[in-house]
Amino acid sequence: MQSRMRSSGTVILRQWQENTGLPSKYCANKKEKEGGVEKAQKLMLTWMTSYPALIGKLEKYITPEDFTTPLYRQIAEMIVLQYHEGGVNPAKLLNQFVDSEEQKEVAGLFNARIPLETEEEKRRALHDVICNMKENSIAYQSAHMNVTDMAALQKLMADKKSLERWKAGELPDFAF
Repeated sequence: MQSRMRSSGTVILRQWQENTGLPSKYCANKKEKEGGVEKAQKLMLTWMTSYPALIGKLEKYITPEDFTTPLYRQIAEMIVLQYHEGGVNPAKLLNQFVDSEEQKEVAGLFNARIPLETEEEKRRALHDVICNMKENSIAYQSAHMNVTDMAALQKLMADKKSLERWKAGELPDFAF
């Protein structure tokens, strides 16, 4: 079951990426391939803007700190802030970026179609993306943490334990 979920998540991420219409430097099928981590982060941002009601539930599992790509972390922070201020407005977020390449990338996130038809496909893909992002976040934090910071180490261990439970199926069924 886990391997089927993982492979369906990979196919879904690939389909989503192909449908984003991002400039060639951002496309995985072009010369410069982007990793599954970036695809997962992009997909999560697309979900957060397409289904803002998910944000309140997602915050228990994924936070802006779990976005390891600086631009995506910045966008996630802005989305969460807007959510807590009463509503997510992608156009307002887009206006925060002055660099044309960043604007194209951000616009691609907000205009992307999520190529999933059934609620079950969406749930499975969301679970896969949450686990993928958290696993990458743990690896990133582990590689960049101060080894003498006991609080950070304890948080890292707790996150690893949570991730193991989530992979075993303890994530809730998110409603879209």
